[in-house]
Amino acid sequence: MSTTVLYIADYLQWKICSINDGPCETKIEENHCSILGGVCRPYIGAYYIEVTVCTIAGIIWLIWKYRTIIRLQNLPISAWQVRNNRRKSRLIDDDDNLSSVFTA
Repeated sequence: MSTTVLYIADYLQWKICSINDGPCETKIEENHCSILGGVCRPYIGAYYIEVTVCTIAGIIWLIWKYRTIIRLQNLPISAWQVRNNRRKSRLIDDDDNLSSVFTA
């Protein structure tokens, strides 16, 4: 996931040319800016765009799943405990089998 976000970050960055304040959105525009002696500089970084998008997505998810979150939060602690009854019964059965092998 982080690799995808870093890959997308290059395309989300909005850049302008330092010479004529023209956009540097494509490679052609970047080359044109460098030919004029300028440098393409970001004026809105990809970080801010990604943080905004992820915050909005998180708020939407929280609104969508709010009832489920409240229901899970109100469950008693016993609902969250894992029971090992099956494993204990299997160990007892294995001990019985071993004792019958050694007594025979």
